[in-house]
Amino acid sequence: MDLISGTVCPFSHRCRIFIQEKFDVKREVQFNDKEYGFHIIDVDLFSKPEIISQLNPYSKVPILKDRELTLYESNIINEYIETRIPYPNLIPTDEIPRAQMRLILVKLNKEIFNLVSILENCPFNRSSHADKEVAREGIVLRLTHLSAIFTRHTYIMGAEYSLADITLAPLLWRLDFYKIKLSPEKCKPLLEYAQRLFERNAFKKSLTPSELAMR
Repeated sequence: MDLISGTVCPFSHRCRIFIQEKFDVKREVQFNDKEYGFHIIDVDLFSKPEIISQLNPYSKVPILKDRELTLYESNIINEYIETRIPYPNLIPTDEIPRAQMRLILVKLNKEIFNLVSILENCPFNRSSHADKEVAREGIVLRLTHLSAIFTRHTYIMGAEYSLADITLAPLLWRLDFYKIKLSPEKCKPLLEYAQRLFERNAFKKSLTPSELAMR
């Protein structure tokens, strides 16, 4: 199984965190009596290999190759990995919390990560300075509202760490990189939550050298 991952791409970062969470607990997984593992292939999006556009019609990363199967879109990739390596559970097994988590993922992507895409430093981003300032303001507003959750919950879904946290973590790591300034008072619960995410061994191991240099 190969993951083609952008070295600074926040969407690729989600998949790298997810994989590390799985393999931190169980590094050798058996499927059909064969040893099973991941290869992460880091690519520079400013010198994008042609294979990306061949595998993904939108010419974006991350991309997962598993034998004859090709997947793109980070949350689809992570849900597939969960079906192949179900332990530790990063997606709720019960129907209602699983559906609730999927709604949270939709909300994060529509309300926050659509704005993150405007801030991304990539060859195809033609956003103006004004567009980026509006995007930053929108992200600050939404993260400030989200902060209240962490006065009651350890993680987004409550007491359990999940794909929802993995989805948000790359943005929280990149706040300074994106020049996003949160109020230390209003967003204290969110900032403390972010630190909990960053202290996980899987998160530390997921970082590329370029991502380490962001903070």
